[in-house]
Amino acid sequence: MTENQTQCKQTNKNLQPHPPTPHVLNRVASTIQRAGGACMNILTSPKTAGALIFTGICLALAYRNRGRAHKLLRRRRERDAERVQQIRPLLQRSMSIAALHGGSLALQRIIDAQEARLNDAKLHQADAEFEKLLNPSDGRMHFSKLQSVAGKLEMSGKEDKAVALLKKVITNATPHEAHELGMLLVEMLIYKGDYDEALASPCLSDEGITDARAALYKAVIYSIKGDKNKAQENYRRFQDIQARLLYPDGPKEDTPLYDVVHDFSKFQIIVQNLKKEIEEVKKRKVTIMHG
Repeated sequence: MTENQTQCKQTNKNLQPHPPTPHVLNRVASTIQRAGGACMNILTSPKTAGALIFTGICLALAYRNRGRAHKLLRRRRERDAERVQQIRPLLQRSMSIAALHGGSLALQRIIDAQEARLNDAKLHQADAEFEKLLNPSDGRMHFSKLQSVAGKLEMSGKEDKAVALLKKVITNATPHEAHELGMLLVEMLIYKGDYDEALASPCLSDEGITDARAALYKAVIYSIKGDKNKAQENYRRFQDIQARLLYPDGPKEDTPLYDVVHDFSKFQIIVQNLKKEIEEVKKRKVTIMHG
């Protein structure tokens, strides 16, 4: 085989779409966690415009396409300067929840946030994409995709739409679907600031399923509501479930994200900043509604 043929074959091979394997995700997640100090500084700071810079760095690491990313970022520098105040609160809510989860969800939210920033259509199309995923033609729901698109709805301030669609679909869902959709609904309700409704969701009290998300979301809600005892109780349960189930994508030791999962005081800092962001977005929406 000639050298040109070899190069052509290699080029064609590279053009074929390859979904990221768990091994690749783990390597990228590991890189993200090594940069976790920057992430924690952002999430624990009341001024979080730096999140836009950090997500740009993370996307370049994830896709190994720094040239294109930097070029697009330069083109949009002026536009971004005008949009920082609009995007920042929405992005911060999603990033806070992702950091509390840790692992692959944190990585995916970082990537989704930057993709949306570079391509407005990603956000504008999110509600239609979400509705389509909730009504799959083959009858099989892809929950990881739903999670990703729900994050985009949150970033665009359309969590109300996500809540309405989820409530409509849950009524006719199978038990497993209802549980997964319910967890997603709880997250969207938290973003809306509807804490009591989120806390009353059946998926959070289902003793038949061991799910760390239930304990995590209850810890978040109780911490926001100021009930430190119940927040700490559920936080410890969240830790216990994670330890027993040995989640493969959990934060590694000696990383800031690991500290969030194992240090209640750091957990509370992120949650309180999440609360501030939620309240800020709610005020902004009221201002827009009243002109």
